[in-house]
Order: sequence, then structure tokens, then C-alpha cells
Amino acid sequence: MATSTGKECTEAAVQQIFDPSASHYKLIGTALSVKTDDLMPIPGTATTNLNLVFERWFKAEKNRTWDELIQLCDNYSDKLGRTKANLLEYIGKAGLGESNGTAQANAKKQKIDPKEPVDSAATGEDKSKSEDQKSDPPPDVSEYCPKLEDIERKIKKKKFRDLTEEDKEFIKKVRYILVTATDIEYRAVMGAIDSPGGDGNYVRVITKDKVANFIMAKFGPYNLAITRTGQGPDETEAILVSVQNDTKAKYVIAIGICYGAKESKTKDLGDKTNLGDIIVAKSIVDTAHQRIEGKDTIVLTNTYPCGKKLFNLFKHDEVFEFEGKAVKVHHQGDLASEFTLFRSKEAKEEKLKYVQKALGGEMEAKGIYKAAERVKFEWIVIKAIVDWGTEEKDKKWQPFGAVSCARFVLQCLDDEDES
Repeated sequence: MATSTGKECTEAAVQQIFDPSASHYKLIGTALSVKTDDLMPIPGTATTNLNLVFERWFKAEKNRTWDELIQLCDNYSDKLGRTKANLLEYIGKAGLGESNGTAQANAKKQKIDPKEPVDSAATGEDKSKSEDQKSDPPPDVSEYCPKLEDIERKIKKKKFRDLTEEDKEFIKKVRYILVTATDIEYRAVMGAIDSPGGDGNYVRVITKDKVANFIMAKFGPYNLAITRTGQGPDETEAILVSVQNDTKAKYVIAIGICYGAKESKTKDLGDKTNLGDIIVAKSIVDTAHQRIEGKDTIVLTNTYPCGKKLFNLFKHDEVFEFEGKAVKVHHQGDLASEFTLFRSKEAKEEKLKYVQKALGGEMEAKGIYKAAERVKFEWIVIKAIVDWGTEEKDKKWQPFGAVSCARFVLQCLDDEDES
């Protein structure tokens, strides 16, 4: 239902706004009278579970309103106060920031920290968009990005001890672990792979130590494990170690979306970037550590090279085309990695001046490197640029970026020699 500001209360908008509060999905579901007892508190699934809560909420009643959600935030202001501020900002506040007659005058004063680590990209609708976003919008790829509800109804959950001999033989032959962090990345990958039996049905395996889970899948001749890590290096490391202990995969490929360093950052490389471009990282650079010297903050970088065999597999395509949209594939730069979601151009550029070859940045790669040090596998990070890490962030590029990146990776795997 639209408000007087014209902002319709849609499932997609609500999921974006509440995404930073994903850890409270059970509370939110209970408050909205949505079934949550089948949503398991497995690491890395909070965002998935929250989105399922809202899918069920909208399915039960089509004409949902912002007032219902404002009331929800009021009832749990200690946990959803920041989310309420984001909601009010999105709908425009005026005349809509009241619930049960209580004025929300202070909500306007609440700001989002431009470097605050959260579960996904910045919430709300952009008030400004860069010129390339306006003139060249991404294709609609919704048909390649199934809804979580549709994915989940095709998945049977099993503990490791309950696997059949056939399941165990499949896992012994897993060659690749495909790693996703966000909801849109996971959906894009699941829309591109096949089920082990070719019947559309999957098994989600709870790892032996119960720290993580993975989905058994096929692509061509290859057995795959698909896992979601959540955002940030620590959770990524723990989940990947758990999955690798059970699968003993040879390769790990992180597939997804990232922010770009912007054109001015890459002129010296002769490697201009645009929204939708795919970055095949030669290395990832950890930019999280700093040293204070007087009034100056010095970034202390550590560089971790991606696997040579994997890099050689993905470096041969200069352009990838999907749904009529051709994007450049970049092989000559790094990805900065830090558990910080930039919403400020100045903060991002200050950080990236210490990483001269960075084409973009993301948040999980350091965890992949640390996991590889512990349980030994070759790895690479391949991500598509969907925003510039500034106030001009536009989420409409996320589906295309995630889907095209997943399709690019799998196309390259299809060309691989199995030996």
C-alpha cells in the first residue's frame, strides 16, 4: 500500500530496511504472528530467515502498511530503534512517523554511521544517483534469482549422521565450495546450479560440528557445496573451516557483489570500472589494521594472493554478456577487504589511497584466506561492482551483479579441464 509520499510498502523495500536487524528475525516474526519455529538459528542464515519471515507476512495479507511496521519498532524500541529511523527516512517521515499518536520528532536526528558494519548494503531509497546508474539501468534478471521461499521448499535438511551412503559418496567427490554472503548472492547461485539428482530437490547438510551447513549441488560434471557465510571475516572463517572439514574440497570460490573504487581510482591502471563489471581478484588486501601517528591515521595493509590455478581459469574473458548486457571482466587489480560498509565517499577514498591497485572492496575475503591457512584449499574472490560505496548507493544493480557474476563463474568452470 502506498503512503502519502508515494512509497509503497513492498516486500523488497521492507526486507532492505530491516536487514540490519536480521539477528532479531524470531522476535520480528513472533510480533507479526508469522511462523518461525522451522527457521533454524544456524550461523550465516539470519538474513535468509528474516526474509522468509517477511515473505510469509506479505503472503498472509497483501495490503500491508508502514504503520504496522512502525508499531512493531515502537514495541521493541530497544532492539529496533535504528531500523525505525531507517524506515522513517525511507517513507519521508512527514505525517508518517507517528504510531499510536506518539510523535517521532527525534527520528529525523538519527543518522547512519558511514562506516557502520551491518548485514547488507545501506537501507532506504537513494536521493541521488550517479549518471551511469540513470542512463544505463541493469536488465531484469528476476527469473534467474528465485525467491527464498521457493528455494527452501525444495531443500531437505539432514544432519551428517543421517546422510545416506549415496549422499556421503557425493560429498567425497565435491570439487568446489561456492561461497556466498548475502541473500541476493545465495539466490543468484541457487538459480544457476542443478540438483544432484536433476529433479530440482536438494539436501542441506548440517556439518558434523554443527557450526555450519552446505547444500549439495551439481554443475555439469562437478559436485559442489554451496554455503552462506554472512558478512564479515570471522563468521566466514568459522563456517568455511566447518564445511571444508566435511567436504575436503580442492577449491573455494567466493561469488557475489562489491563496491567499486570509482573511475578516478583506476585511471592509472588503464582499467576503468563501471557498474556491473566483474572483478577477478589477483589478490585481496586487508585494510582493517591502522596505526595512529599524532593526528594521522596510517593504514597497515596485508596482501594475500588468490590461487594461481583458479586465477588462470578465470582470466581469459575480457567481456561477459548476460541478458543483452555486456560487462567488462577485470583481472589486473586487487580487492580491498575490511568489515566496514562504506556509505561515505570521503571515508572510502581515504582508506583506498593505501591500496593503489584496488578496483573495489568487500568484507569476507580475509576470512576465506584465514580458513585456507587452517584447512588448506585454493581460493579466489570474484565479485561484481554494484555501487561505489557512497551515499549514491543504488540497490537495483545488486540482482544483475549477483546473477551475472554467478553465471560468469559457472561458464568458466564449464570450460575447465577436469584433470
